[in-house]
Amino acid sequence: MQAPGLSKLDEIWEVIRHHGRDFSADELCNFFFPEKVGDGSERYIRRLLSDDIRFIESRPGHWFLAPQDFDNTPLNQLRYCVFDFETTGGTPPVHRAIELGAVLVENGEITESFKTLIQPNRQIPEFVVRLTGIRDSDLRHAPSIESVLGDFLKFCEGTVLVAHNALFDINFLAYEVQRIFGQALPNPGICTLKMSRELVPESKAHKLDVLAEHFGYEIADRHRAWDDALATAKILIRFVSLLSDAGITHLGDIRKFMIKPRADYFPKVLMTPDQIEDLPDGPGYIAFYDRHKRPFYCQAFKNLRQEVSSLVYSDMRGSRLKLVWRKAESFTVHEFSTYFDAVLAAASHKGVKSSSGIHQYFVRVIDDKGLVAVVNRQPKAPALYYGPFFNELDLKQKLAGMGEEILVTREQFSPRLNYRSVFLIRDFEESLNQLGPSSHETDLMVVVPSMGSNQGIEFYFIRTGLIQAKHSAQAIYDEDLTQNLESLYEKAFLSPIVEKKHIDEAQSAAFMEWLQHDARKESQCRLFPVDTKKPKSAPHFVADLMLRLMDLM
Repeated sequence: MQAPGLSKLDEIWEVIRHHGRDFSADELCNFFFPEKVGDGSERYIRRLLSDDIRFIESRPGHWFLAPQDFDNTPLNQLRYCVFDFETTGGTPPVHRAIELGAVLVENGEITESFKTLIQPNRQIPEFVVRLTGIRDSDLRHAPSIESVLGDFLKFCEGTVLVAHNALFDINFLAYEVQRIFGQALPNPGICTLKMSRELVPESKAHKLDVLAEHFGYEIADRHRAWDDALATAKILIRFVSLLSDAGITHLGDIRKFMIKPRADYFPKVLMTPDQIEDLPDGPGYIAFYDRHKRPFYCQAFKNLRQEVSSLVYSDMRGSRLKLVWRKAESFTVHEFSTYFDAVLAAASHKGVKSSSGIHQYFVRVIDDKGLVAVVNRQPKAPALYYGPFFNELDLKQKLAGMGEEILVTREQFSPRLNYRSVFLIRDFEESLNQLGPSSHETDLMVVVPSMGSNQGIEFYFIRTGLIQAKHSAQAIYDEDLTQNLESLYEKAFLSPIVEKKHIDEAQSAAFMEWLQHDARKESQCRLFPVDTKKPKSAPHFVADLMLRLMDLM
C-alpha cells in the first residue's frame, strides 16, 4: 500500500502543478480516490497530504503546492538551471531572443541540457551576426519563443536560475513569461558576475571568457547560448565549492549575489516592432509627448520606417533620442511628400526642440579695443557680427591665434548675454578683416533680401570666390524652389570641375567686396559655408538651409 500511495502523491503534485490552482478535497478524491468521495473525503485528503512538505492547505479543505524553501536549503542540495540568451541586441519588446541554451547542475555535476534556436520574426542586426555567427537563414525554420518557453519552464522547474550578468537574462526571461503566460517567474536567481567580483578579486576582469580562462575552462563557441551556459555552469560549481570552504552553505547566506526577477524590470518601450513595420515608407516626422500630453521634441526622417527601424534596433548609445524616447509617454507620426516639408513642419512646433537644424556660431564685436565674444544664437541685438561658423572648436582656435582668451565673469559680462567665450584680439582691424573673408571667401551659399526693386530673397552660390549661380524667389514657399535650389547646389558644389566660362568675374569681385565689408551690417543676410571636400547631399543641405530661413518668411 505504501508504494501506490507515494505514486498517487506524485500524480496529485503533477496535476496541481499543471493547472496552477488549488484543488478541493472532493475534487482530489474524484480524480484519484473515487471510493473515498463522501463525508470523509476532506479528512482523508488532509491525512494524506499534510505530512508531505510539497503541499499546503491554502484554505479550509483546499490544497495547493507549498513554495520551495530555497533559503534554508544547502547549496550543494539545490538544483541549478544555468542558462543564457542570445538576442537581436537589446531589451524587449523591441528585441527578441534568437537562441536559448541551458544546463542543469545537481550535486556538483552537469546532468541535463537544453538548447534551441528561436525565430525572432525580424531581421538580425549585422553587429549581432558578427558577434554570434547566427544569421537570418539559420532561423528560417526555428520555433517561436511562444512554442519554446513552456518546455523550458518545465526544464527549470524547482531550480535556482543562474546566469552571468543575470540582471539581463533573468529579467528577459521574466518579461517573456509575463507576456506569454501572464504570470510571474517563481524561480530565484543568482548572478555569477556578482559572485566573481567577490570570490575571485584577483581576476584581471570578470567577463565570462576571462573567468573561464582564469579557471582553465575553454568556451568552444563564445556568444552562443549553450556554450556560454556550459562555461557559466562550470564556474558556478567552482564558486559553490569556494563558498563551502568559507563556511557559507545555504542560499540564504548569499542574498547579495541573488537577482529577484521582475516582469517590469525593463523600461517602457515607446514603439513596438509591429508599430515600426506600420510606419510609412517615406519622409515625415515624429512628435514626442510628455506625461502632460505636451509635445517636447520633434524628429524629421527621410524614410520613417527604415531610419526608425535602424535607430531602435541599435542600442542608441550616445544618442539624444535615447533620452527622448525614455521621457516620452506617447508619439504621433506625420507623413509628408518631401523631407524638406517634414523638416519645416517639425520645426513649426512653437517651443519644441527639433533635431533638424544646424548649429551656427558668431563672433560678436564687444568694443573697438579688440574685445570679441563667441555666441551661438542668431544675432538680434544691434552689434557687429562675423559668421556664421559651424565648428566652435575651430573658431576658438582661430581666435586664440589672433589674441588671447580671457575669463568670462559674472561681474564683467552678464549671463544673459550668453557669451560662450571672450577673446582680446591683437591688431584688431586687420585680424577681423582676415576672419571675415577666411570664413566665406571660397565656398558658401549666401541668402539676402532682394537687392533689386522687387521684394523677395536672393540665393547666391559661391565657389572659389566666384558666383556659380544665382536664384531669386518671392518667398521660401515658392513653388519648385526646393527643386531649383537642389539642382543649382549640385551644379555649383558637387561637380568636380568649377565652370568659369559663363561667370562674370567683375560681378563676383564686387559681390565679394560687399560681402567682406557690408554684408555683416545687413541683419537679414545669411551665410552658409559649404565643405566641398565632404559636401552634404543636395536634399539634406537645402532642407537645413530652409529651416534656418524661416524667419525671412
